[in-house]
Amino acid sequence: MNENDDAPERILNILRIIAEDNRVDILYAAEEGPRARQIAHATSPYQVQFLYLYPRDLYLRLDPPDALIEYTDRAIQHIEMRGVDIFYALQAVRNQHVEMLDWLFSPIIYQEQAQYLGQLRDIARRGIRPTRIVEQWTAVARQIYEEHIIAKGQQFPRAAYLDVLTPLIKAWAFIQCEEWPPPILSDCLANTNISSDIKTLTVDLIEERRAGQVFLLPHRHPSLDQWIETIIQRFATYRFTDPRFGVTELLNETIRALLHIYDVDP
Repeated sequence: MNENDDAPERILNILRIIAEDNRVDILYAAEEGPRARQIAHATSPYQVQFLYLYPRDLYLRLDPPDALIEYTDRAIQHIEMRGVDIFYALQAVRNQHVEMLDWLFSPIIYQEQAQYLGQLRDIARRGIRPTRIVEQWTAVARQIYEEHIIAKGQQFPRAAYLDVLTPLIKAWAFIQCEEWPPPILSDCLANTNISSDIKTLTVDLIEERRAGQVFLLPHRHPSLDQWIETIIQRFATYRFTDPRFGVTELLNETIRALLHIYDVDP
């Protein structure tokens, strides 16, 4: 972000408007897209996800309140806002959805109730099931590879490989470090023993994405193809001893505490 970039201030203003219009408390708001991984270019949209809570009485009705709130601001910088209700978010944490966990550990935070988000991150770490996490990242990489590279055949952006490499590198770092990988892709890459050739190619792709450059390839990249296919096959057979520790009751306690503290008249 440059010194004249007022997007963070606009995001905070939008969060205040959303909270007032929807009568919710916003507990957390952070980047979830390329900016969070520091692979965005100057005109990339801001992709902000926020966690919100309704007054307690609204949850005690036959028809539950909306689980999602969306807002898009194209006035200056393209800002995409997506809110998730506390129940929806904590169910995703319990089910180990990698997108939700990645967002919880985002390096770009606009708003946060630090005490409760710290507790939530601790619970998320305790409940991590490595087999499920690696399976999800592998499935994401395979889908992008098949749809955006193999199916294209030729004349596709070279940076498309970065979208395939990202989940595989995160899975590699997760396996190697036995903890949630760094949110910034270059840090994640530096903490792995991936071959120097693949690291160099990945760094080049990151720089292209940051510069907003688009290079069309007339054909697929043999070295990247071989590495991607080998890693996808390897990760597909990985099995870990997942913890038996359940986090449901801890998450229930978090919800009860939040509903008590933030309870206001609907």
